[in-house]
Amino acid sequence: MTKSQKKVIEAKAEVDRLRRLMCLEDGVGTANMFIVFNPKNTYTTEYNNAVNVFQVALLAERKNKARRDRHQAMKDLGLNRVVGALGGVYYE
Repeated sequence: MTKSQKKVIEAKAEVDRLRRLMCLEDGVGTANMFIVFNPKNTYTTEYNNAVNVFQVALLAERKNKARRDRHQAMKDLGLNRVVGALGGVYYE
């Protein structure tokens, strides 16, 4: 498991934890899929920040997975990753 995958899992767990707390404070069942929370809920800003962190982590993980997949495809073709004299990366 990569670091970016762990970050996604941790961020999702935090979002779920805060969602449960918000449901309990508003007196709504936690099994409901679509909930409109009270804007005066004390966990609103924390929840919104946690969702933003989760979305950033998810985007980073998708980007990293695409990079790993491209690299594996090049390795499967028998190409090696090379760093050029000016710092560019290419396969030969």
